[in-house]
Amino acid sequence: EKAGTGVLGRMLDRLQGDGFAVGSVGINSAGAILDGDPSLARSSDVVSSWGISNLYPQTASPGTHNRDAMMSHFLSLNGATESNSGMYGNHWSQKFIDSANKTGRLIDLMNF
Repeated sequence: EKAGTGVLGRMLDRLQGDGFAVGSVGINSAGAILDGDPSLARSSDVVSSWGISNLYPQTASPGTHNRDAMMSHFLSLNGATESNSGMYGNHWSQKFIDSANKTGRLIDLMNF
């Protein structure tokens, strides 16, 4: 047992150490039970008990863009970085795009 880790987090650490790809999902919060070894830098996804909210609308309302157009705007604003872009800007942009993509995949899976 390691201080600051949860039972499920330690189980994930062991499985990851044995070569398995692991991940965790918390409902409404990333509870301490999911916390593993901080040196492994594994984060938990958090899903609301009400379901997954879309970052952008599925259908266009009058005067708004549709889903594909909105995602295109998000990617153009956050996709490319320059050599003088700050480390935090690059990190935030990548996390934003990863989150938007993961949210879309989760919604597709939940609506299957």
